[in-house]
Amino acid sequence: MRRTGFNGVVMVQENALQRQVNAHRDRARNGAREAAPLDWVRRAALLVIDDLGTAGRKDGKPTEAWLAAMEDVIDYRYSKRLPTIITTNLTRAQIAKLYQLRIAGRLDEIADYYEIAQTNWRRQREDKR
Repeated sequence: MRRTGFNGVVMVQENALQRQVNAHRDRARNGAREAAPLDWVRRAALLVIDDLGTAGRKDGKPTEAWLAAMEDVIDYRYSKRLPTIITTNLTRAQIAKLYQLRIAGRLDEIADYYEIAQTNWRRQREDKR
């Protein structure tokens, strides 16, 4: 995870964001009072989320806590018109199913989708194992 500050570029994998949310929740349970767990992500001048769809799952679906955290980030960036780049192996339909309308709908309003038809090297390696 690369964290360069609120005014810089933040590039982070979704599962790293999930760890931040979990750590914040654990500290809050112990009485800590601090800013929202992903405030530094929300306010970045440019946010790059890598591998959307890989974190926050329970029984194959994102947890309510994770959906709320992602919704907070996407809504904030949407309202402030901040640029966000998201990479994923999911289709638009899979994003809609996994993240429900509250996040997928927001992304549809602001996103340009580009499908890159390339070999998935990671999947190809896993298939050979």
